[in-house]
Amino acid sequence: MLDTRPELPLCTHPEGHESGVTLEQLLIVLDQLFADVLLAIPWDGRLRRGLDHIRAALGLEIQRIVSLRITR
Repeated sequence: MLDTRPELPLCTHPEGHESGVTLEQLLIVLDQLFADVLLAIPWDGRLRRGLDHIRAALGLEIQRIVSLRITR
């Protein structure tokens, strides 16, 4: 069967200086998606845990980006 899913090109440059989606951008979109879904389904603990993990990953990614900029 032919795979018709769209590709999501990711940026491989650590500071986002190439084409594609950065990890930070992807995490921000996922954060907003999970937050919006939780408004409709606030009782789903799995979604809450997912959002917590996404926010933790986003925080770590921001720390990584800041440390890259400081060391330049």
